Amino acid sequence: VVDFFDFLPLMFHFDFSWPNLVYAMFQNCSSNYGDPGFVDRVASSENKIPQLKGTDLHLHTSLVPNMRDKEANTITYMTKDLSTSGASYTVPLPQDWVVKDDMDGWYNGGEDQDIFPGGLIFPASDSFVGSDAYKNFPVFPPKSTDGVFTTPAGNMTGQVKSEGMVPPFGGTPTTIQIATASSSTVGYLSEELPSYFAQYFSVLLFGIEEGGMSSDKKLKVQAMLHEFQNLVWKKGLLANMATCSAWTDPDPKDMPECKEDNAWFIDGGFTDGPSTALTLSSYQKANGIDGKVKLILTNENNLSNNMNNIIQYFETSWNGGISPGGFVWAPGAGDSPQAGPWQSQQIFEEYQDEETIMAALQPIEGTSLTMAVLNATTIDNPAFGVQAGQKVSVALLNINSEVPTFLVYDKIIKAYTPALVELVETIAGSQDLQDRLRAFLEPSIKEETTTVLDQSTSLGRKLSFHVGFCVLIFLRGIFSLLV
Repeated sequence: VVDFFDFLPLMFHFDFSWPNLVYAMFQNCSSNYGDPGFVDRVASSENKIPQLKGTDLHLHTSLVPNMRDKEANTITYMTKDLSTSGASYTVPLPQDWVVKDDMDGWYNGGEDQDIFPGGLIFPASDSFVGSDAYKNFPVFPPKSTDGVFTTPAGNMTGQVKSEGMVPPFGGTPTTIQIATASSSTVGYLSEELPSYFAQYFSVLLFGIEEGGMSSDKKLKVQAMLHEFQNLVWKKGLLANMATCSAWTDPDPKDMPECKEDNAWFIDGGFTDGPSTALTLSSYQKANGIDGKVKLILTNENNLSNNMNNIIQYFETSWNGGISPGGFVWAPGAGDSPQAGPWQSQQIFEEYQDEETIMAALQPIEGTSLTMAVLNATTIDNPAFGVQAGQKVSVALLNINSEVPTFLVYDKIIKAYTPALVELVETIAGSQDLQDRLRAFLEPSIKEETTTVLDQSTSLGRKLSFHVGFCVLIFLRGIFSLLV
């Protein structure tokens, strides 16, 4: 859906910085909506709106496993154990910024919710392709020996302990900082993330190798990609396509460069798109595993009708034999692989595949949505902190819309705005959707909670229209920025 050559002028306007782009979007949206101070507001429990009292907000992002300090010419490899050479992570790690009524902080499924891994420091090479920067890290296609941990190549020059890592975003992120960190959807283009940068390009190179080009053309295109990698590595051109935790001031225009003790974040979709595993883990830690949990899970599936975002939580054809939390290079939309590997998100013992889920989906009258109810039982997944033995019922809502989530440049905005407005209105006004969700929830909730559900449903309609209006205001803001 996104045409790179249409997207390029917009990113050039914002100095190829995802933080600059997202800040400008929210600044225009919030100012036109009458709340210009929104861009400076921290995402803290004190700033939670009253309507969300009793609701824990999980803002899901992904912590990259290694990062370059360009000025020092070093790479910090995140590691599970500083005393062991073979414990450096090969995959991004799930991280949630959690806002509750009385606290806020980072959560990664571990016992200490605020701890970030320490790292081993190695010298960086002058050029990228074929260098030690990613030499011992898995690339596509994966091998049977690939795993979540590896030993970086070269000679270690230092280390940074977990407690020595600088708190991201000055301690408490603003709403814009965490929104940016959780949505850095093209973060794999940042050359400051050595192994993930290499892994993404290995997928492209494999596609070229397996494609229908002649041998000569393959070699030329592959050489061009290698030249591009070396160029951006040398110049640091695309560093801020990911989000650096050294960003402290609300406005990212003067954001400092990341150092050896800073972290980098990319889109939460690179560890768990629907963000279910850590959310369930957090619930279990607070409430135990007795009783049945009910989840309402939405799946924005406009790129393909496949269910990989959902079946990843179950045993399925492509994760069989892989331990929950183990290394997997999962399929993405359609037949393409994900941009990089991750830890298996399997949290349920039951088997599901595309056919079984598609067969369970039923249409929601008057909308493009379809809904299925899936019953499951949790299993242990140490990577996300999920505990075995809890009964879970999932109400899956497939959006089934042509509207992409990437509405960020003129051509695509004009093409999809009418469909977006229609989507918001039909979902917000669907009585059939309300009835089905009420039927899903009510058998297990108390009568007084049912009243709250009725009120929140009415509020939900108002909020849906407000969100839709804000999107339209944001689109107008983007037009004004580019004029």
